[in-house]
Amino acid sequence: MTGQKAPTLGKGFCYTMGKIGLFASRKPDQERIRENGKVNYFRVYNSEASPVLMWMKKALLGLDVSDLKKNVPIKAEWILNMPHDLRCAFIQGLADGDGHASIPRFDTAIATTTNKKFFKKLLSSVEIESRFTDHHVKIGRYNEIMKARELPFFRFVTGRQRILEEICKIIKLRPKERLPIPENEKKLVMELHGAGLKPGEIVEKLWYEQKLARTTAMIDTLIRREKRSNNNDE
Repeated sequence: MTGQKAPTLGKGFCYTMGKIGLFASRKPDQERIRENGKVNYFRVYNSEASPVLMWMKKALLGLDVSDLKKNVPIKAEWILNMPHDLRCAFIQGLADGDGHASIPRFDTAIATTTNKKFFKKLLSSVEIESRFTDHHVKIGRYNEIMKARELPFFRFVTGRQRILEEICKIIKLRPKERLPIPENEKKLVMELHGAGLKPGEIVEKLWYEQKLARTTAMIDTLIRREKRSNNNDE
């Protein structure tokens, strides 16, 4: 397994393996160069090979030894019949390993291409509704994001959970009515937009630097209205 910004996830992995008698440890870090040239560094943790793990993969996930989860969907409908707290723990494991929480995207999600239907059904079983994107099962509606926070969605990756907490603060504090937007705020947003920031990035900047609770939809609407107004003036 790999983890980019989550040392607690790696420690949790090693601890869990130890609970079933398997040794796991951190290995040399790896790096991955993206198409845009950005380099991401990853912590790597491995466990010793074991017949127990092979049995778990085949009997519990319905995968052959050579199958990769990213290519072959798991067959684990039995998980949906587990007690609520165990289903929550399974979701937390998925989110810790393959999830994200993002203020610019204003969502929280689990990355998957092969298990979208199953993960969506699993989330529905704990009363969290989600939708598919190409590579994620995404939780984007405000009330569903609040439910994910209460689960809590992340267990060991506390940094992601903190971001999820911040998103929920913004949701709670955002203006509920269409009040006039102060001119200084309009000016700041348009300056940030002119500097190349996307609406979601502006939301993040306004929250952390100005403590202004705004959503991506609100900023996108403001930008479009200001552009339309400027064009009419011309």
